[in-house]
Amino acid sequence: MKVLLKEEVQPGVLVWSLNRPRRKNAVNWSLITAFQEALKEIEHSDSTKMLIIRGEGGAFCAGGDLQAFHALTTKEEAETMLIPMADVIYRIATLPFPTVAYLDGPAVGGGAELATACDWRVAKPKTKLGFIQAKLHLTTGWGGGALLRRRVQSSIAMQMLMSGVIYDSEQANRIGFVDYITGKWDGLLEWLEPVLNQSYEPLIRYKQQILTSNQFKGLREEMKREAKQCALLWEREAHLLAVEEFIETKRHQRRYD
Repeated sequence: MKVLLKEEVQPGVLVWSLNRPRRKNAVNWSLITAFQEALKEIEHSDSTKMLIIRGEGGAFCAGGDLQAFHALTTKEEAETMLIPMADVIYRIATLPFPTVAYLDGPAVGGGAELATACDWRVAKPKTKLGFIQAKLHLTTGWGGGALLRRRVQSSIAMQMLMSGVIYDSEQANRIGFVDYITGKWDGLLEWLEPVLNQSYEPLIRYKQQILTSNQFKGLREEMKREAKQCALLWEREAHLLAVEEFIETKRHQRRYD
């Protein structure tokens, strides 16, 4: 089964669908590789006008797959996952054309980081999203914190990161993290229509102006530092025990479902 589905829904409009619905589209090694390969195909495209990222099966992305990455117990081992995925997030954030995260289901932890990589976030009503890393005794590990501080006011970013609070899409819209709310795919395309009606060149020029502004200066280095900082916490006993407890809770829930 392909873990990342790719489709061109309109000329120049690409859709990537995370396709691990039984794991709420959590990122594992295969999905990291799929992202890397897909990015190679479009990073230098001269015909792509927009990329939309969404999830299959009623979830956007549950972040990192804790079962897949639980075997990583040292800082060095954690970095083998965190740094490549931070690079994926950076490459999405710096694509030469507009990007949209369509939050058609929960986006938590690393899933919220993936959403933050995109220029716009559009969510279904009542969708849950949040940076829950602190609850696992971690910081953001894929560079999403560095990006979040560029997407919303600094004080709001601090609140979102430090509290670990889960927001619904309406709350996230009020604080400026979610740009638009719609329950239908056609509603998303309708909201994007004024942009998609423009020719290729203006879209690319505007995106380039943003990427070369002070806002993005030093972003790659900041994101890599963030990944390394997360790796330091990853090997701490508090995190390892929190993950074990989380996995055991999920196992118990499945036993009685």
